[in-house]
Amino acid sequence: MSSYSDFDLALSKLHPHLYGKYVFLSARDGLTAGLEPFAQIKEEEGLTVIVPLEQAKAAGVSEGKKIYRRITLECDVSLEETGLTFTVASQLASQSIPCNVLSGLHHDHLMVPAERATEALSLLQQLSQQVKGWVQY
Repeated sequence: MSSYSDFDLALSKLHPHLYGKYVFLSARDGLTAGLEPFAQIKEEEGLTVIVPLEQAKAAGVSEGKKIYRRITLECDVSLEETGLTFTVASQLASQSIPCNVLSGLHHDHLMVPAERATEALSLLQQLSQQVKGWVQY
């Protein structure tokens, strides 16, 4: 029997990938037709959408908004997996990098401040490499 878990395997296969720039918008920002959000969340206070920065600029709703980059963890992890989100967020928090996690059916997506995205990507790659050191496939 092996001494590593599915969790260890998932960490070893994070394969974080950096994507474009995004902003968070709400109905108060005057959401316009034609925006194609990456994600949307319906809360008690209203709808939040995460929109590519270029779309928000074109719609005139990007002014003064904080810019984020999306890091997608390319590992395909079960929604039942315990600890992956905590471990990844803790790795970033150890360097004071804020992170908003969105979980889809197939991947986790991390929204990090644009100015810290390259550093965040590097930390996640290091985490995955460290785990690969003790996990045998």
